[in-house]
Amino acid sequence: MSAKRKYSKPELLRYRPHVLDDPQTEASPEDAAAAERLRPLYLLSERKDLTPIATRLAIRGDRRRGDWQKVLQDPGTPLASQRKDAEGKLYFLGCVPHSIHFNIELQTLGPDTKTRIAVASEVSVPSDGKLGLFLLCKKHGVAFVPRPN
Repeated sequence: MSAKRKYSKPELLRYRPHVLDDPQTEASPEDAAAAERLRPLYLLSERKDLTPIATRLAIRGDRRRGDWQKVLQDPGTPLASQRKDAEGKLYFLGCVPHSIHFNIELQTLGPDTKTRIAVASEVSVPSDGKLGLFLLCKKHGVAFVPRPN
């Protein structure tokens, strides 16, 4: 027979803050150009039976996929007002470079509490689009809708 232990609340024993130094090194032209190419990518989920959990992106030519990143709910962007015809919940997936093809994997939690993965291949945000909208439809599966400016 094993003796029961009294519950003890977890405590943070050590906290070591990491502070960024003042910027010293100038960004290279390549780094600045890469940052300029980034566009925010959103998911508009019209499905109430699926909850997006995490996403990972793989740019064409990469040998390995990126790590899973949590999907952020309700980012409070003016994107919702641009799609008055659509109902659904808005999620922020991450930032992607424009004019480059990539694949999106999206982990979703279904009504049966099982996690499944939806995939969209060869997605690209046009260079003139300030952001992209990835649509998880009620009936038609997954579609990517680029949003100009």
